[in-house]
Amino acid sequence: MKHLFDDKAGSYDSWYQTAAGRFVDRVEKEAVLAYLEPRPGMSVLDIGVAARATIPWNWPGGD
Repeated sequence: MKHLFDDKAGSYDSWYQTAAGRFVDRVEKEAVLAYLEPRPGMSVLDIGVAARATIPWNWPGGD
């Protein structure tokens, strides 16, 4: 499986700087927040997101 992703690794992060990438990033984050229904005091362990941060933004009462 590794060979399927090796050719994409170099451009993965820069893709999120494109219009389509920013749109997908926003939709993904909105979906995560809607699913988790975060509240102040909640803790979440975010594992396996590589260079893409998923949780820290916009977390009510969180860091």
